[in-house]
Amino acid sequence: MIKLAGTWNKLLTNPIFDHSEDDLWDKYPSAPHILRVGNKFRMYYYGERFGPRGKERRIGFAEAPLNDPTNWTKSITNPILDLSEPGSLDSVWCSYPWVLPITDSLWYMYYTGFGDQWVKDDFKLNHTMLAISHDAGITWKRSGLGSLLPVGTPGSPHEHGSGSCSVLKIGNEYWMWYTALRTDKEYPTRKNLNIGIALATSKDGLKFIPHEAGIVIKPDFNNPIEDYICSKPVVYFDKGIYKMWYNSAGSGYRVRYAESEDGINFNIDPDIVIEASNQGWDSNMTEYVCTISQEDKELLFYCGNNFSGIGIAEKLNET
Repeated sequence: MIKLAGTWNKLLTNPIFDHSEDDLWDKYPSAPHILRVGNKFRMYYYGERFGPRGKERRIGFAEAPLNDPTNWTKSITNPILDLSEPGSLDSVWCSYPWVLPITDSLWYMYYTGFGDQWVKDDFKLNHTMLAISHDAGITWKRSGLGSLLPVGTPGSPHEHGSGSCSVLKIGNEYWMWYTALRTDKEYPTRKNLNIGIALATSKDGLKFIPHEAGIVIKPDFNNPIEDYICSKPVVYFDKGIYKMWYNSAGSGYRVRYAESEDGINFNIDPDIVIEASNQGWDSNMTEYVCTISQEDKELLFYCGNNFSGIGIAEKLNET
């Protein structure tokens, strides 16, 4: 039986981008977003370390040759997006980058911020935020817009914050699929928390409003694969199909996949795409993916245990 997501085999050389105790800011690399830039691949990612503010996350990038996406060199300018001042929306985390070129030189980076003083009703408030580059993604400055999706009213898709996202230019609009955190009184555990994937739209890529569709992928509380989380959407538009990679969390985070013809109504692959290994760096978790295509193959990058380390799976041809 051919799976909706296809069948993927992990590389024996994984992880190709591992933990590094020698690095000051990115001992635990995670959440890659990879673009083709000229004759190279460029991977934006966040790095985590334990610092004065707890688990601190900053954003950097690395590059690899088009013919060898296992060989990455980190930019000497890293981190390209550091933490802001205490009390700010992103004073503890700058994480989950999604980079969207607007013109040759003007690029937007959507990312998740978390601040040490921004807590509501005992929930940590994540915020979807924006940084801007005027030199094709090398240097970045905060947009100054704050949260692109401010905390909503009770019952809204992002009542308790928004997080990681993907943004695509669709016609004359920008569409954002984002992680939406809200409470669900019908689900009595996990502090009644419900983490799903919602849709918002924008005319300029700067000011977003929630789409009337609201949550487009909601966790099935009765499904042990999903528990209470469907999160971190990575969306591509390919040959008339919206292809979404995301995470669910049962016994541990796992890679999932869904497709849609309109970007709203998704057909979900019921199976886990990348299972955990029997041992090693991804024995408990697989999550936070992105894909790239080469002339002769398609590759899926994913993270492992503790949301860190980056490995690759290669798609098998199915006939």
